[in-house]
Amino acid sequence: MKEKSLFQSLIGAFQIAVLLLPVHFLNEILLIKLDNVIIPMVIIPAISAFITGLSVYSTTLKQAFAKIILSVPFTVLFWYLQIKMKFSIRSLNWIIPDYGESSAGGNFANFVILCSLAFSGFLALVIFTVLSDVNIPDKIQAVLFNLQKYLALPLCIAVIAVIIVLNNIMPMYNPIYG
Repeated sequence: MKEKSLFQSLIGAFQIAVLLLPVHFLNEILLIKLDNVIIPMVIIPAISAFITGLSVYSTTLKQAFAKIILSVPFTVLFWYLQIKMKFSIRSLNWIIPDYGESSAGGNFANFVILCSLAFSGFLALVIFTVLSDVNIPDKIQAVLFNLQKYLALPLCIAVIAVIIVLNNIMPMYNPIYG
C-alpha cells in the first residue's frame, strides 16, 4: 500500500509542475492577442488554480503535503527546460512574426501575470490541502478523485504532447543583433 501512495504522490507532484507553468505562456500570448485583461489576469489563473489544486487533493494531509513538496523539483526542472528551449520567445515569435524579445513593459506584464498565477495557485493548493484533512462525504470524495483522474491527468498529458508538437513545429529563435 505504501508503494501505491508514493506513486500517487509522484503523479500528483508531476501534474502540479506540468499544469502550473504552461498557463503562464498561454496567458502571455492571450495578453498580447486580446484587448481584454480580465481573461489572462483572472479567469485563466482561476481555472489553472482549480486544476492544480485538484492534483494535490488526497485522502490524507500527509499525502497532500508530499505532493506539494515533491512538486518543487519537478517544477524547477520543467521551468528550466522551458527556458532552455526558449519556448515562450519562440511561441510569441511564431504567433506574432518579428515579435523579437519582450520589452520592459512586456516583462513587467509577464511578472504581474506570473504573480497572479502564483497567488491563485498557492491559494488553490492551500484550499485543496485543507480539504484533504477535512472529513468530507464519500460521494464528494469520489467526484474529486474522478475529476483528478479524468480531468487533471489527461490535461497534463495533453500539455506535454502540445509542448512536444509545438517545439517541433516552431522555428528556432535567432535574434538579429545590430
